[in-house]
Amino acid sequence: MAKKIFNKNAFFLALILILALFLRFGFDTVIYGYNYDEFALVSLSKLNVLAMLKAIATQDFHAPIYYFIIKIFTNFNNCDLFLRLLNILFSLFNIIVFYKIGKILYSRCFGLILALYFSIFHLDITISNFIKFYSFCFLITSLIFYYLILVLKLDRGYFRLALCNFLLILSSTFGFIFVIIEYICLFFYKKRKMPLKPLIIPVVGFILYSPILFIQTKTALNSLFSAHHNHGGFSIFSLFLFLSDYFSPFVNFSANVETIPSMSLVLNVIEGIYKNNFDYFSLFSFLLFSLIPCIVGVLGVITALNKEIIKKLITPIFLYFLFFIVISLFEITGFIPLYIYIFGLGLVIISFFGLYSIKNKKLSYILIFCLIFPSLFIKTSLSVLNREINYKIYGTIDEYIEKIDSKTPIIAINGGRFMKYYYKNHNIFALDFEQMQGIHDKKYINMILTNDEIKSVNKKNIKDIIKPYILADLKIPKLSLYLENELFSKVKKDEKIWLIFNLDEGEMILDKNLAKNYLEYDYSPHFKKTSLITQVRKYQKNDDDFLDEALTGRIIQSYILSNALLYIEKNFKRINVIKLYPSVGKKYLKEENNNQNYPQTLDIMELGEGGWYFIEYQKL
Repeated sequence: MAKKIFNKNAFFLALILILALFLRFGFDTVIYGYNYDEFALVSLSKLNVLAMLKAIATQDFHAPIYYFIIKIFTNFNNCDLFLRLLNILFSLFNIIVFYKIGKILYSRCFGLILALYFSIFHLDITISNFIKFYSFCFLITSLIFYYLILVLKLDRGYFRLALCNFLLILSSTFGFIFVIIEYICLFFYKKRKMPLKPLIIPVVGFILYSPILFIQTKTALNSLFSAHHNHGGFSIFSLFLFLSDYFSPFVNFSANVETIPSMSLVLNVIEGIYKNNFDYFSLFSFLLFSLIPCIVGVLGVITALNKEIIKKLITPIFLYFLFFIVISLFEITGFIPLYIYIFGLGLVIISFFGLYSIKNKKLSYILIFCLIFPSLFIKTSLSVLNREINYKIYGTIDEYIEKIDSKTPIIAINGGRFMKYYYKNHNIFALDFEQMQGIHDKKYINMILTNDEIKSVNKKNIKDIIKPYILADLKIPKLSLYLENELFSKVKKDEKIWLIFNLDEGEMILDKNLAKNYLEYDYSPHFKKTSLITQVRKYQKNDDDFLDEALTGRIIQSYILSNALLYIEKNFKRINVIKLYPSVGKKYLKEENNNQNYPQTLDIMELGEGGWYFIEYQKL
């Protein structure tokens, strides 16, 4: 009787879920606050439905369904805690789906191995504490693979597959492309003997999403810079980083956070090869935790390709991957590993299937161990989930913004366009990075360009049009006029304004040399020290003098911001500076200074000292 009651597979699956919960419930789960991307998502979800959809289409460039999901929580106290717990729940369900995929593909034992790997899967552990749509999309993608296998093997599950495709279209920006490829492949596999009724469901999903997609496409084509210009295009190096995110325990820049210094590790090894001066610890770590797992992962995929079911499964996945390569080559988006999760999750499933299918079971288990051990070791031996203090920047500043009178103008530099939605009761004036650079729409660059220039400017001629302004002693009459008309004319003499910005993320640090050396720009020591992406591109292009889109945008940003600050300090008297700076105890300490000997705002930004700054001015 006891044997009938006890189910060892259910028992082991329960242990795996407990392990997964333990690994996912960390420091980030319970600390109040948001990083920039989370803040943007939550801010837009606070809007009414029509305003939210409009903002998604023109400002945050993502599919809508996850915004509706988290909208339910935006009025809760500590809603960020509920949202992280929700993502953890999605992740736990995904482990069960991985078990079911393994079970239908091979056996219950294989299902447990797949579930175990996903429970310690470093990328998923990271994003489950990241308030974005990725955990939800991971779950939907895994369900699609499960029902796709069910359709291919047993010719059933069409309706549920269609329902999951509907959700993917409404939760992933390029999800509809995969769905189209998937159904074309299914028609080919099934010799056109496939039921058509279930197709109505994803078609309805595409119709619902198409108005937003149309606006997003139009806005992107009208932009001066890609929204992902900080990410490199497709290359052998970027492909390796992609494989690392899915087969090694190193999260590079996939989840907008480096949980361990993995990029630095890779770059140290590459630099050692160039200079013939190895850092042997980095080299050993690189081989054990990155290169070997990636090689084993690829070997598993190759081994699996002799199975008919895998050939059918990998075809739509691989074609979707080719689609992403093409759009990254055309600079429509960057080659961002996390955006290609459909391909990544598919590779994980197929690779483990190939390794498990090896007839020599000792070799099979050794190779599987080579994938499981690095993730388990890194996750249990290093504190990889406790991110830097600046990770929760929004939430830290809430209490200080609430103390400012609701009628007093607040010039919010980074994140300003989202702060006005989040802090609805305050008078927020956005002077935002992406507006300065014309990332989402070139009309925002009207801060410096004339109307005729705005009509003619495009991605190719922006450098030539902006060059005369940059070389003219940092004077932009149009910017002064813009600020005067939009804000300063509405502030009376002796009335106050606040300027808010933070330097924790590095993007705010100004460098006057960027503008001065615009014609003969070379990589400055500042960039060599702080920008890993710049170094990666240096290795990709092998061209130190290459002025790419990211650096051009940075020059324009520094140029506009420097002028704006000079104009503010010419017309306003600074009366107070509040600095919130990070301490060892994972908290922000407050430093208040109304001493007029305190560095000017422009100097503060050039020094780049970390922390949030609240600067109070009074109109002269």
